[in-house]
Amino acid sequence: MAVESWKKLLVTAALAVVVTLVVYNLYGRTTGNNRLHKRTVEVSMKTIYLVPIGDIDKVIIEDIAPEVAEIYSTDYKIVDKPLDIPKDAYNKDREQYLARSFLETLKELPESKKGLVIGIADVDIYTPELNFLFGLAEMGSSVCVMSVTRLRPEFYGNNKPDHKVLIKRSVTESVHELGHVVGLAHCPNPACVMFFSNSRADTDYKGKHFCDECAQLVRKGMSE
Repeated sequence: MAVESWKKLLVTAALAVVVTLVVYNLYGRTTGNNRLHKRTVEVSMKTIYLVPIGDIDKVIIEDIAPEVAEIYSTDYKIVDKPLDIPKDAYNKDREQYLARSFLETLKELPESKKGLVIGIADVDIYTPELNFLFGLAEMGSSVCVMSVTRLRPEFYGNNKPDHKVLIKRSVTESVHELGHVVGLAHCPNPACVMFFSNSRADTDYKGKHFCDECAQLVRKGMSE
């Protein structure tokens, strides 16, 4: 009887381990800061085109580009000639630029028919529903825009300029906007790059990586 009891206990323990592993694989990977997908997305067939808009330091774009491309495991090209800021974008009352105007201009580029396009600007952008934006994308199109202006440490007062911090934030927001372009919505995981940033603190916390669930969606979006 004792032998039979031990056999039953061993079988029960083995089943418990299997169930635990299955539950973890199904649910556990998409929650928690220590479970982020920190590898590059493995399937990619779309080039990322980075387009300077207006007066922006090209060094910023050169530093952003390879990190963004690495996350998506694809190649990139920086468009040489900067786009002019759309004339109808500036709102004198708000002293900001309407982000959607940038998207319409980017859609006219031949690169928008070849791959994914992200415009990089250094002006304060907005949408009527919000006080400001770090970036804007149009799902279903191939274009998005990202502004480095509010990502600068010195934008909000006494902080000193810090190029490394600026690049880190800019990479995060670029990856985020391109994620929308390939079909991702906002993610509820505050440690996933697709989480909506309401402040620079949100951007600093989440970083540039996808959670596992969003990474799977990116693979699908990049290969379609």
